[in-house]
Amino acid sequence: MDPNMHYLHIRRQLHAHSALYAPGSYADTARMDRNQQLGAALAQFRAAAGLKQVDVADRMQVDQTTISRIERGRQGVDQDTLARLAEIYGVRVSEIFEAVETDLKVRDSGAATYRPRAESGTTLVPLIGWVQAGTFTESDEPLAPEDVKEWVPTHARVSTRAYALQIEGESMVNPRGAPSFPPGTRIVVDPKATATSGDFVVAQIDDEPAATFKKLTQDGGRMYLTPLNPQFPALLIDKTVIILGVVRTIAEHAFRN
Repeated sequence: MDPNMHYLHIRRQLHAHSALYAPGSYADTARMDRNQQLGAALAQFRAAAGLKQVDVADRMQVDQTTISRIERGRQGVDQDTLARLAEIYGVRVSEIFEAVETDLKVRDSGAATYRPRAESGTTLVPLIGWVQAGTFTESDEPLAPEDVKEWVPTHARVSTRAYALQIEGESMVNPRGAPSFPPGTRIVVDPKATATSGDFVVAQIDDEPAATFKKLTQDGGRMYLTPLNPQFPALLIDKTVIILGVVRTIAEHAFRN
């Protein structure tokens, strides 16, 4: 599409949604809430596009602080700016407004934060840190945009609370072959799935801030968190261990559907 025609198409979408976002038509408090919702959606579309704030700022020829203020809801967005951001992220303006409205429904339903639209049959799950895994599982609150490192596609059937983690350390490196999870491997975790013996799980141990990834095994009526690397010890599951979720897939290969 011709760039000028594409820009005009975006402007038409903005006009069509002018009732949803009309700067100056709301009270200050309501407008700030709308700015925060819009900023959060823009931050997630940026992450889905694989861009950092500084990348967007360079393309927009503005300071990074401007993009930061927009995403935190501290600065409103006019139609030209929103049209330009939509173009940079490769989405329609209508998708941005849909994200804002979906975010409200998501907060009410206790689902994860808004997920950018994926290809048919694919779900995008947020890649988060091992420390966030514990707090995210225990809470019904959506993830903050800054907690989402990027969006990971999966074809596995997962709940709306599913998330991805990137493996760190050598405890799940199997010297005997597959399955093996070397550092850098990304796993998709579903906290709504019920764990049974033989599942790979993510767990919180006592008061340790970061979650851990192990295989759930049973021996003599007792349950253990067992590493695939024999150089690491198995951990008996007692009241100090909380199963945060079941690993459903790795690199698009689902363990269970």
